[in-house]
Amino acid sequence: MQGGSQEAGKAETGLTDLAAPWSTARRWAAQAKRIVRPAAGLGSVWRPIAWPVNSGQWLLSLALACWALAGPRATAASTERVVYRLSIDQPITVASRDYLDRALELAEEAGAQAALVQLNTPGGDLGSTTSMVSRMLNARVPVLVWVGPSGAQAASAGTFLVLAGHAAGMASRTTIGAASPVGPGGAELPTTARRKATEDIAALARSLADRRGETARVWAEKAVREAASASAEEALKLGLIDLVAESPAEFLAQLDGRVVEVEDRRVRLQTARAVIRDVPPSSAERLLAVLIHPAVALLLLTVGINAILIELANPGGFVPGIVGVLALALAFYSLGVLAANWIGLLFIAAAFVLFVLELQSPTHGLLTVAGIGLFVLGAVVLFQGGWYAVPWTTIGALAAGLALFFAFAVGAIFRAMRRRPVTGTEGLVGSTAIVRRLLNPEGLVFVEGELWRARLASGERAPEGARVRVLAREGSTLVVQVLEGQASPDRG
Repeated sequence: MQGGSQEAGKAETGLTDLAAPWSTARRWAAQAKRIVRPAAGLGSVWRPIAWPVNSGQWLLSLALACWALAGPRATAASTERVVYRLSIDQPITVASRDYLDRALELAEEAGAQAALVQLNTPGGDLGSTTSMVSRMLNARVPVLVWVGPSGAQAASAGTFLVLAGHAAGMASRTTIGAASPVGPGGAELPTTARRKATEDIAALARSLADRRGETARVWAEKAVREAASASAEEALKLGLIDLVAESPAEFLAQLDGRVVEVEDRRVRLQTARAVIRDVPPSSAERLLAVLIHPAVALLLLTVGINAILIELANPGGFVPGIVGVLALALAFYSLGVLAANWIGLLFIAAAFVLFVLELQSPTHGLLTVAGIGLFVLGAVVLFQGGWYAVPWTTIGALAAGLALFFAFAVGAIFRAMRRRPVTGTEGLVGSTAIVRRLLNPEGLVFVEGELWRARLASGERAPEGARVRVLAREGSTLVVQVLEGQASPDRG
């Protein structure tokens, strides 16, 4: 009550201060009316009668009148209520963590009424989640969390973000909960590791729900231990959220006047008709979010391995090698952030081994088919379960692309490696030469624009102009054989 009296006093003081210029202006206006009077018999023609004030007082009254008119607008502009909004519509990752931290910094520096987190997430990385919870609890402005629009969810890691907000709300037909710990890629944890993780996360859930009452505290622990979930209406009854609202504007309007505790101080929210200022992700945050998408991680891994194989099959090009190294580096970074299942990675590596074996020793496609099967299995296992998954359309497209790639591109490279050389002295073997000096059995032949000493492999003779085939090279002499119908009989 005392606080309300003080606020009323401040309001009254402000109104008195604002009214003072108006009363002064009215007083000077009354004096100004005495300055001029209608001239008798001149109708609407005016003439000066007296100047009871000097020019300095006249200018002062005019300035005060202008200030009185402009003052309310300036005050309204300076006290504009602004709420900074960030939208998290993806799994919780390091990109989400950096985005939240930057948005809260902007809201704090601007002295915003609050920061609004619009949330829709299936869960995410526990390390990033705990960092975000800590940042929200230590923010210098109220952090308001709204789960929406309808159909959104605050599952798993999202549950902790809702509980960490200074105030929270959900749209109808949204859900919260299912916060049980899982391993990389959503896999089940070993018994001991699961027990330790469950106890740690349950303690965090209890501590965050403490201020919302015993019912909320019990349910929060149940969400961790039993993967319990709740609808928006159920969450409101349990005390997990403050209200149900269908839009951010409605959410802020309903929160207006509520008192929240920020940094051990009580703050009354003034969010009715507040201006919502969106904070979009930065270019770096967008790039990071793209890189750590499961489909992009699988694509980078596939491109990287293919490029390395091309470089090994045809060394000296450098470009495939550089592309392969960069793609694999980005892929392994993404896989590390996403906590991928490394068994899936082994399946994918085995698939590429089978592809190479098919090229070295063709089996009429049997190894290629086996490799495609292993690749698909590895892609599925790589992010099995949990909130990360590669769409089946992406897996199918990559598998078909791999089959075509190894059937044509890499196959052509390996066939070229096995092909007979067509340049240098080794390329002469199998060529056709023209006899320029009688071979009896030795002489000279012309082949590939050069004259070579040649010797017949058999006892026949070959006259000038005859055509012979090069069989081999012995030092600087070619061993040749007369083509059919080109030899002359031995005349002894």
